[in-house]
Amino acid sequence: MPMLLTLGQWRAIAQKRSRFLLEVLPWVALLVAGSWFVFLSPYRQQVAPYPLEYLPFPLIIWGSLRFGQPGAAVAVAVITNLAAWSMISKVGPFLSKTISQMQAAQAIQLYICVVAFTALVLAAIMSEREEARRQSEQLLLKILPSPIADRLKQGSQTIADSFTQVTVLFADIVNFTALSANLSPRDLVALLNEIFSTFDELAEKHDLEKIKTIGDAYMVVGGLPDPRDDHAAAVAEMALDMQEAIANFICRHHDRPFDMRIGINTGPVVAGVIGTKKFLYDLWGDTVNIASRMESQGERGKIQVTESTYLALKDDFEFEPRGVITVKGRGEMMTYWLHGRKKRGDPASTLENFDSRTTG
Repeated sequence: MPMLLTLGQWRAIAQKRSRFLLEVLPWVALLVAGSWFVFLSPYRQQVAPYPLEYLPFPLIIWGSLRFGQPGAAVAVAVITNLAAWSMISKVGPFLSKTISQMQAAQAIQLYICVVAFTALVLAAIMSEREEARRQSEQLLLKILPSPIADRLKQGSQTIADSFTQVTVLFADIVNFTALSANLSPRDLVALLNEIFSTFDELAEKHDLEKIKTIGDAYMVVGGLPDPRDDHAAAVAEMALDMQEAIANFICRHHDRPFDMRIGINTGPVVAGVIGTKKFLYDLWGDTVNIASRMESQGERGKIQVTESTYLALKDDFEFEPRGVITVKGRGEMMTYWLHGRKKRGDPASTLENFDSRTTG
């Protein structure tokens, strides 16, 4: 599979390079031919009365707009060299329209300055437009996953995809209302920004997709928009890292004690973009609702997971059964506390170890 992906990337690069050459080579050929005709053509005497020295300008404009600074540099170099060559050869439109060689030299210098100024101004305009486009794309990628953003740019009107297996995580600050009452609005926003920025870095570290923040709640998912087999493990690793990050934060801010509840669930979802303004990539389905219940019905400082998540992770992570709880909208469900990753070389099931400790 990696070899096929590499070959596909090489093919895409080769096709892009071929399309680029098909644009560049005809443009350069026309630019050279047009400039040669104006300055060095054997028919220059017949066309001398006409202002053909501006014939290459459409090519200069197109090249500068299409290729930016490199196009402007090539256009200026071609015309400058051919114009100078015509001056050295004592031929060309400027000599035929002036009385002396000194006047011709001044005219050709002015002409070259006009060409260079035109090309550089157009290149600067294109550079600014390209920078604005790049910033716009970066902003879009901060809002939407890259594959989804690409589909929107290609004109997709409705985006709704089904995923058979993903893992959803919800995290919420405990006693946020009491905490916010003791902080100014500016300090509160700074607090949330510091915490959620750390979570964003963790999501990027584990290659997970942040969905949104709702007040003091944080939502992330593994397994979409690009499916992956280890989505549950990646989300579990992030949950443990989130606990560590919160512990470090509390150590740095003794005056702002707080904790978090985290809930995780694994199952199918539908993901898509809603609205035509302020795009939002969101998830729908029972899997999302249950993950939210795991968080809201959890305990502070703990990570509560459903049985589906436990079954996906029980061989690699340490769990403690919480027992059967009543989940709003779903009735009774067996849930577990996630404690950490198993130590290497421990072949026994953690649940069996827990059972043996409780019965021994």
